[in-house]
Amino acid sequence: MDKLTKILIVVCLVLFGALSFMAGMMLNVEVDSQNNSFSYDVNTIKNPTSSNNESIDRIKPMPENWVDQSRCPYCGAPFSYSYDVPWYEKDGIMYEKRYREYECGHIIFMGTDYVRIYLWDEEARQEIRKEAMKYRGRPPKAI
Repeated sequence: MDKLTKILIVVCLVLFGALSFMAGMMLNVEVDSQNNSFSYDVNTIKNPTSSNNESIDRIKPMPENWVDQSRCPYCGAPFSYSYDVPWYEKDGIMYEKRYREYECGHIIFMGTDYVRIYLWDEEARQEIRKEAMKYRGRPPKAI
């Protein structure tokens, strides 16, 4: 192979790599096509599509390609708060379920976590065991 052919092959490989890189970057760009149908009054937020179900009916799984956790992945409502609910204890470790709640009322299950309660004093351990028996990993209904 002569010198010109080698240079052309290298240039083609570089261009192909740059094109692949740009295509990959464009595929990972977040598209914000969510319409925010919320009407913000002085003290309330009204969502015309939400219903008055129990909180257990509002729990949604975490979407696979969810990037912006400050917004609800289903309707785009702003983040309200997150909480950990005790689930069960095994060998001095309390497993908890993590939830995020948004102002629209959706509750997103974020996964599980654990706390080493064997390091706590006995009174605190008994208190979290009572909470675990009360909630059993489900979010409280008085949210």
